[in-house]
Amino acid sequence: MQHAQDGSGTLTVSALGDVSTPKNGTNENVAENSRWDHTGAGRADVKLAGGDFGTQTVTASECWSNAFTRVYYTDSVSWQPAMGTSSSCAFPQAQFSQ
Repeated sequence: MQHAQDGSGTLTVSALGDVSTPKNGTNENVAENSRWDHTGAGRADVKLAGGDFGTQTVTASECWSNAFTRVYYTDSVSWQPAMGTSSSCAFPQAQFSQ
């Protein structure tokens, strides 16, 4: 995690966890890259693989405003309904963890 004096920052997380709802005991690889600007507005880009996804890699992106309300969401498998446009994001381009 990096946190700047102006309040902006980044957080990169790699984890093994069950992302199913409800939980089914099968773990997936999760790689998240989150970043936010000095106002608190930001974006999280996530890759999910393994476990229930098998050899498929699923990507998801979510953006939030400085009021911490969701302004954009998309994923590669229609897991949740898409909403908004990436132009409403503080960071319009996805940036996935390696």
